[in-house]
Amino acid sequence: MGAWNATIFGNDTSLDIKEEFFRRYNLGEEVQDIKKSLFLEEEDEDRFNVIFALAHCMWEVGQLDDEFLNEVMTFFEEKLVVNYFMFKRNISYYQAKALLIDKGTDFFPETKGIISKYYKGKYKDFPASDKQKKYIEDFNVLIKHDNELSSREASQIIKCLKNDKRIKPNYYSYYIIQ
Repeated sequence: MGAWNATIFGNDTSLDIKEEFFRRYNLGEEVQDIKKSLFLEEEDEDRFNVIFALAHCMWEVGQLDDEFLNEVMTFFEEKLVVNYFMFKRNISYYQAKALLIDKGTDFFPETKGIISKYYKGKYKDFPASDKQKKYIEDFNVLIKHDNELSSREASQIIKCLKNDKRIKPNYYSYYIIQ
């Protein structure tokens, strides 16, 4: 995929969607049918380019329905916070999302003050104890962001370190360097 700028049609995917949308629209196909066939349901790296391109095309022809507009707005309410935090911390999308779900936006300096109905913080944890941190370090690993590590997260990390076949939580590599 090529991208040239941050406008809606500043990338190959969006331009392809626009071209295909209007080709089919000008042939008389219903807008909802075009949307259904072009819309990516799964989490794909181009999903939001497709959403924005489709929304713009539907708006241009006067058929942007409230349901789809709400989906576009949900992106701003839900995904934008995660993406912002991901880029500020240079971490993966899934690490950022897991941390925001668990701790909430007010926990982190980068997102403090951002009001989000999606990221209020699931847990109100105590910080990890020095004993937990020492126990983790006894596995010959380094702890990153130890001032953010909660007691609950430390317990989960310890379980993973004791059993390497255990599925690691998304935040594992955020805290642990092996």
